[in-house]
Amino acid sequence: MICIIDGDNVIHRIKELREHMEKYSKDDAIHYFANEYLQILKGEIYLIVDGANPCGLNEERIGKVKVVYSYPKEADDIIKEFVRRKLNKKGEILVISGDNEIKTFAKNLKVKTENPIDFWKRLNRKLKRRNNG
Repeated sequence: MICIIDGDNVIHRIKELREHMEKYSKDDAIHYFANEYLQILKGEIYLIVDGANPCGLNEERIGKVKVVYSYPKEADDIIKEFVRRKLNKKGEILVISGDNEIKTFAKNLKVKTENPIDFWKRLNRKLKRRNNG
């Protein structure tokens, strides 16, 4: 599975992540999300976010999650580039976004999409099973 996540879209739509960002910083919310939630996913995980990394890097790895900072482009453009590049790889692609333009783009290429709320619920169910099992 190749999972491409619209980071800003998810962080702003999920109350826990949004509150974490407001209390600390966007960068801290990205690290929290990647460390505490995304590590349980299998396959290639890409978290695409708008803007620049505070350390000046375009990409960083947080465990098995590759975080890609879009600056100087828009995250939507980077997400579309990733989807196009990953189409020829083996494995299913899943795009996580609530952005209608991104979802339509992915669906037109026969790529599965999931909205952030459903994705968050699924992650929490997996975490609960892992912690109880």
